Amino acid sequence: MSDRNGNAPLMPSNVPTRYPRRRWAVLMLFAASAALAGFLTASDRPADHVLSIVLVVSAIFAIYLLYDSLLRSKRKLEQLGRAHLMYEAARRLSGTLVTHEIYDGLRELAARAMPIDGMIVSSYDPSTRIARCVYGWASGAAFDADALPPITIDPTKSGGMQTEVIRTGEGRLYEDVEQRVKNPGGRYYDVGPGGSVRDLNRPGAAPPGAKCAVMVPIKLDSTVVGVVQVMCDRARAYSRTHLDILGSLVAPMAVALHNADLYARANREIAERVRVEGALKRSEEAMREADRRKDEFLATLAHELRNPLAPIRNAVALLPDQLPYCQEVIERQVGHMGRLLDDLLDVSRVSAGTLAIRKERICVSEVIRHAAESSHPLILAGGHHLSMKIPVDPIYLDVDSTRIAQVISNLLNNAARYSEIGSKIKLTAERDGDQAVIRVQDNGVGIRPEMLPRVFEPFFQIDRSLDRSQGGLGIGLTLVKQIVEIHGGTVKAASEGLGKGCEFTVRLPVARGAKVPAAGRPEDDGEVGMTTPRSKILVVDDLRDSADSLSMMLRAKGHDVRVAYDGYEAVEIALQYRPDVVILDIGMPRLNGYEAAKMIRQETGSDSPMLIAVTGWGHDENRLRTKEAGFDHHLVKPVEPAVLTKLLAERWASRAAP
Repeated sequence: MSDRNGNAPLMPSNVPTRYPRRRWAVLMLFAASAALAGFLTASDRPADHVLSIVLVVSAIFAIYLLYDSLLRSKRKLEQLGRAHLMYEAARRLSGTLVTHEIYDGLRELAARAMPIDGMIVSSYDPSTRIARCVYGWASGAAFDADALPPITIDPTKSGGMQTEVIRTGEGRLYEDVEQRVKNPGGRYYDVGPGGSVRDLNRPGAAPPGAKCAVMVPIKLDSTVVGVVQVMCDRARAYSRTHLDILGSLVAPMAVALHNADLYARANREIAERVRVEGALKRSEEAMREADRRKDEFLATLAHELRNPLAPIRNAVALLPDQLPYCQEVIERQVGHMGRLLDDLLDVSRVSAGTLAIRKERICVSEVIRHAAESSHPLILAGGHHLSMKIPVDPIYLDVDSTRIAQVISNLLNNAARYSEIGSKIKLTAERDGDQAVIRVQDNGVGIRPEMLPRVFEPFFQIDRSLDRSQGGLGIGLTLVKQIVEIHGGTVKAASEGLGKGCEFTVRLPVARGAKVPAAGRPEDDGEVGMTTPRSKILVVDDLRDSADSLSMMLRAKGHDVRVAYDGYEAVEIALQYRPDVVILDIGMPRLNGYEAAKMIRQETGSDSPMLIAVTGWGHDENRLRTKEAGFDHHLVKPVEPAVLTKLLAERWASRAAP
């Protein structure tokens, strides 16, 4: 038995199909009445005819009772079938937390009660008013839900079929889809075999394949959050019963989807918590590593800064007897301390993006020569042999020659520090296309392969053994990488392992499109050829040893020198003494160097002396501030005597000029 649409009855397989006893009694009465009526009809007696009529009426009544019984049985079976379907829906849909399994389960359950040629599930966001296909099935197979574009729906206006369902919050039966698609206000698409999509709103578009459809809203807390629509390619295949059945199936599906969403959200939160905990753990480990490296750096820094103090102290003790030797030792060790501090400042400047780069066109061989000269004392002290191979044809770079020389020198120093006494160090340069390639090779201690990616990290030490007295601070290679990258180049470290040496390769872009500058003699920063007349100089520093030692050096060169130990005293002496030059510290108590310089400028007027700032701060912002305060020059401690002598000579040269 089937319904009027040709669908299988909603009867579960475990429902009994035998007729009840009353139905058998009605059937027996009907059969007896029919047989007796036929016998009496053949008789000629009037009484038999009357009895025949009574029997016929009884038979008709029996037929009615039978029909009524069958109808009630059918309704009961349909109710049982629907109840069984709802049970199956609740069991199956609540038994999974996977979204696509929920959609597949809904389709398979609905297919037991109605014909389905296509099914689409759309989500709807009331806040954005956007409906989006999340599940699609047509022509016997699922298709990509993203093939259907999202649609903006305004429930306050009349529109398409889906809009009506969202606006009313009630299911709808559409018996003539083809006619409805022709009405304005809706946006419709047709999905064919293989998931091909046609826009039915285009002019001349063929009619849709579906003839009728049933649409039911998906609700959570009385709010429409989606729509389920099933379609059939046969006309008038659906009835109100199918609408009710689909609505009954969608209700538990909405709950299942909500549970799946909660489960997915919980999984995301768990995954996020795991990720955050992992990140925190890695951050904690990184902080511990950074703290350990900081402690190592501070210990190394203290060691490196203490090292020059011993020879300086010894030299001071020997001054009366060994003056030339003491002067050489002190200059060498103070220079070493100055280079340490310069490296620290350079790392800070690169990190802050304030490292000044002054590019010029220069030959690679010239840069290498300066770098080799700078590293010569350390290479000589280790008894190493340095071999250099430089191409005959010049290779020109547009770089800051001082910084690139610093890069090569750091690599040579690194090779010297981490090589045994008497090792070989090889420095080569060549051109590779548009790049200059500079390599520094040694046969020293080498690097473990797992440590190669870390050699350019700040404060990283290749070898922390105590007998490496020349190990440095662990920032030389960091500066190498930062300076090379600022110039648009790359640097790479390579080693075959411990005891097999290292190779560092620097690549820099070759200069293009400009004339090669003529080779000239480099500028001499020393005192050669300079004559400095006797000057009146005021030295100001709150550190008495610094002020007194500088004044003694200047007096030894024949200058008339006065000393002040704070800013107010400096202003007072400047107004009385009228110096030609004031060498002024910045960080002083009572009145700092900036304010003292401004007051001296204001009080002396056009007869102002040359103001030279001497400070431990050398950043660009510090230089800008001293310039704004009225200083003529900015020198960073410790000041080279040759540089100071040069400035004094320039002072007199500018005065002598017409």
